Amino acid sequence: MATLRGFPARFKTTKPEDCVGDGWLAHFVAARALLKNGGIAVFTGDCGTGKTRMSYELAKLHKERTEYTYGLNRICPATYTTADKMLEALRASFSNDNDAKSERNVSEELAAASLLVIDELDHSVKSEFGQRKLKRIIDERYMANLPTIIITNHDKNKLGELLPKPVISRIRENGKGFLFDWESFR
Repeated sequence: MATLRGFPARFKTTKPEDCVGDGWLAHFVAARALLKNGGIAVFTGDCGTGKTRMSYELAKLHKERTEYTYGLNRICPATYTTADKMLEALRASFSNDNDAKSERNVSEELAAASLLVIDELDHSVKSEFGQRKLKRIIDERYMANLPTIIITNHDKNKLGELLPKPVISRIRENGKGFLFDWESFR
């Protein structure tokens, strides 16, 4: 099992067989194949349709990777974050707190994750800062052929307004959208 970082604790007690529905299972199989090749999966749909849960199940099966840096092996876990938390961590690096990670360290951790899941993509990324940082992280992952999952409750048209144009271009080339259009599981 892969090393996981940041995923909701409530999923640790769930079982894969809890995931039901032909649509959900078909999306799972297609997303897994896409991610194995370093693709970008975009999960859209209403609340409670299993988008985050699917990202967790995919992360559990994803092979972790080790990066050799400065003479040390570093495990790069599958990492879950929300867009808000991602930007908050990057902004915190500007504080005078000596214990805070640097912006570079935060960006590198996200860019190097064996699988990166960015949930709750919304207007928080619409600022110039949000656009720049999201573009940089997605671009670094694209160049390294590392898989990414983007999750949002917005439809693809609204998502197109939120994402930087280079990110949209990367998704068109090396990604796929998955519409979770069934009833909520909650």
